[in-house]
Amino acid sequence: MINSTLLEILKTFTKEELKEFDQMVSSGYFNRKSAVSKLWKIVFELSPEFNPKELFREKVYGRIFPGKPFNYGTMKNLVFDLTKLAEKFIELKVYNEKPSKISENLLEAFLERGLGDLFEKNIRSIEKMHSAKSDDTNYHETKYILEILKQNHLIQQDKFYQTGENIKAANDYLTMRYFIDVFVNNYNSLYMQNEISGNYKNDFVRKVLEFLKSGPAEMDYRVNIYYNAFMLVYDGGIQFFYALRKLLEENTDNLGSELKYNFFIALANYCVKKAEEGLTEFTKTEYEIYRFMIDNNIYSIDRVKNIDGAFYKNVSGVAVNSGEFEWAKYFIEKYKEMLEPEVRENYYFHALIEYNIKLKNFDEVLGYLSKIKHTNHSSKLNIKGWEIITAYELGHLEEMRYLIDSSKHFLQNDTKISNHKKNKFLNFLNFMLRLLSLKDMKAGKSEVTYSAEELNAEIKNTDTPHKTWLLEKAIEFT
Repeated sequence: MINSTLLEILKTFTKEELKEFDQMVSSGYFNRKSAVSKLWKIVFELSPEFNPKELFREKVYGRIFPGKPFNYGTMKNLVFDLTKLAEKFIELKVYNEKPSKISENLLEAFLERGLGDLFEKNIRSIEKMHSAKSDDTNYHETKYILEILKQNHLIQQDKFYQTGENIKAANDYLTMRYFIDVFVNNYNSLYMQNEISGNYKNDFVRKVLEFLKSGPAEMDYRVNIYYNAFMLVYDGGIQFFYALRKLLEENTDNLGSELKYNFFIALANYCVKKAEEGLTEFTKTEYEIYRFMIDNNIYSIDRVKNIDGAFYKNVSGVAVNSGEFEWAKYFIEKYKEMLEPEVRENYYFHALIEYNIKLKNFDEVLGYLSKIKHTNHSSKLNIKGWEIITAYELGHLEEMRYLIDSSKHFLQNDTKISNHKKNKFLNFLNFMLRLLSLKDMKAGKSEVTYSAEELNAEIKNTDTPHKTWLLEKAIEFT
């Protein structure tokens, strides 16, 4: 059969890329071997599946060289040549998708050929391009390379004495790029390690931070963004939150979509953490952040029209919990159509359930609960929680007891839900049972050994879903 490496590469090509690759193989520039072209035509016939069972070497060889005896070495070389062409195609695709690299190489070629006038003409337009909206992570690297090229141009003209500014600028850009690399490379590992162990140790990073605190050359806004985003996780100080928020909002138009989205989400996650710590005003701050993102079309890591389902759910939920009901309803309805079709209804009903729970429209909630589908284990827990809350609010207490019991069995038997999530939901179920006991006590059916005030305090200090609602219900018995 044909070499599996070749077929593995070809299977990654899109329909459009296969057409482009066909043109490449057919061109006299990239391929001058007619036998390789014939091999590709045979392989192309079997796209996009490229079933290896249809590509036996002897059979393919007979179609390329009719009437000639099979030669393993010749066939092996043809497959090798076609594989190299496929690799070259990928290389060129990557290269062409990075216009800054093309520009840099072109400028370097002008210098090597002594085309000084063309160099000067082109570098001005390239610098102008990079002074506006630029790729955030590569900005400093590109500027560094341009300064080095300008320096080399001056040296070619025997103007070494004029290179001082270029050397300084190149060093500054290289330093900034270095700082960004440090923050980018450590941000994710820091975040994950904090989640797992709560302890992050990196002496090198500490030294970099000490250096920055000592007052080196001023950092531009890009470096400052990465610095404050890193410190938000590394240190957690509220000053880094406000600094990062200000930088992101002031420079929104000059930042790439992925950077904007990820760091605004980092701000939102910080708000969630602070709200869980008891600083409830951060719920409103989280809403303001999401509102800014929506108003500025920052709702995805790229420029596609679809909105992420989890993001849609979070925005609607935060708006509701902030009391922004009118805007929440507007958002839920308007952005519903931007959800991926296969998840649209579920996320839409999810948002409407949270909206109507807050407005105490529990008959509406019951209707939406009957329409929503189980998609994953996390959504199952959400639905079970809403079902229990709705049963409580509608006075269906026996049904509620049954739902709590079945939920406990579900948690006991499900191996895919983390212990952390299980424990959180068990806390919720136990609080619901204690609310029931308070109801029974109020009705004279039973006695309890705790007060509503004690229950309220315990809910406040316990990690549980639906905490705000639980607190509202506990207060009703005080």
